[in-house]
Amino acid sequence: MLLDLESADSPQRYDADLCIIGAGAAGITMSRRLIGSGLDVLVLEAGGFEFEPATQDLYNGAVRGLYYSVVGSRLRRFGGTTNHWEGWCGPLPQTDLSPRAWVPRSGWPIGYGDLEPYYRLACEVLELGEYDFDTFGDIKPPAPSVTPKGAPFFESFGIRPTPVPRLGATHRGMLTEAGNVRVLLHANVLPIAVEGGQVRQITVSTLGKRQATVRAKVFVLACGGLENARMLLASGNLANSSDAVGRHFMDHTFSTFAGVVVPPNEYSDSPTYRAREGIPPYSGLRVSPEAEKELEIMACSIGVIPHAIPDSLKPPGPRGIEIGFPMMIHGECTPLPESRVTLTPEIRDAMGTPRLMLDWRVDEMTQRTVRETVLRYSGMITRAGLGRVYIPQEQSELEWPFALYAPCHPAGTTRMSSDPKLGVVNADCRTHDVPNLYVVGNSVFSTISHMNPTMTIVALSFRLADHLQVALGKK
Repeated sequence: MLLDLESADSPQRYDADLCIIGAGAAGITMSRRLIGSGLDVLVLEAGGFEFEPATQDLYNGAVRGLYYSVVGSRLRRFGGTTNHWEGWCGPLPQTDLSPRAWVPRSGWPIGYGDLEPYYRLACEVLELGEYDFDTFGDIKPPAPSVTPKGAPFFESFGIRPTPVPRLGATHRGMLTEAGNVRVLLHANVLPIAVEGGQVRQITVSTLGKRQATVRAKVFVLACGGLENARMLLASGNLANSSDAVGRHFMDHTFSTFAGVVVPPNEYSDSPTYRAREGIPPYSGLRVSPEAEKELEIMACSIGVIPHAIPDSLKPPGPRGIEIGFPMMIHGECTPLPESRVTLTPEIRDAMGTPRLMLDWRVDEMTQRTVRETVLRYSGMITRAGLGRVYIPQEQSELEWPFALYAPCHPAGTTRMSSDPKLGVVNADCRTHDVPNLYVVGNSVFSTISHMNPTMTIVALSFRLADHLQVALGKK
């Protein structure tokens, strides 16, 4: 059932077994899973079905440190950021879920075995076909690249796009017809209060200040990697005895700062070019676990897309060479406590909630991971006779910062940990401090690997939905 708080006849009190705050990838996935469960589910969406500038402005904020578009990286409407998601999917490998001695604060309290059945379910729901993510087609390194101890530096991996990335559009009808799920639009959640150690009720409001009260047995924050932290901080440091809320912000280091140069007489702007010449496309190769451990670097994928970049966007090659093909790097970022989301109490949004301040930082290991991956890839391409790599900037080495931008995968700000002193939620996404408050989405990621996050968000959301059915006595 679909409701709109802006409607004059909409109720001003709602009661439910479960209240999910947010109708993006996480909230929609949980709602889908709980259809017919016997639970009375209420989903709160701050926006409507279309883009609304005034609603989107509630996401605005300030930035220091590395540049980040805190408003352009996400969408405040039904379907959330999946409304501009390119759809790339793949699971996180076990090696990147496990503790790595050289990566501070690494290791999830759950493993691949906990997520694998839900990855398979996500694969089905996202219409990805057979669950096989070991390789990207027949892509293999075109020439040997080994570590000093002889381990392969690169390995292939699987990633592919879903044909149904707009989860709001694909699930709207299903949720409309669901007998036990209600979706309330234009319901912006105001700061949350705790009574007797639990969240008993919350207040929601439209931009026009029409308010309603929501009471539920369990509440789930599913607002994304930035907004989950902002909501907890704005609610009097809710669920923050660890002081981890807002900290450990991560996004992938995404860059096109180097280019593979191929002589024009060998270039053909056709889909068969890659196969004929053997250049691995973005992004069928990643750093192998053996190389990560030996060189003490993190996950990173790399490749080029020779035939998919318009001429107007291709970086120029060196003098005498007309064509340069962008190299795509997608690297992991270390979870740093000083990389964080805070509030700006002196600057508030239209609801009166303090706007966020993002201070994104990266460390030497993050920089070294990208640098080492680019140098190894460059040597491999050269040895294979496929071209040579140059730096399209006025610098003689891989200096930092290079042309870096974030691919809108904000994560880590309510991280998962089995230790209440080190994280915000436990392995079931329940906050350590408030027993009936859960958080789900990429904000709970302990580390981010190199893989796009949405398939893991969907898997975690399916898993949480199953957990809550048990916790609330409906399974």
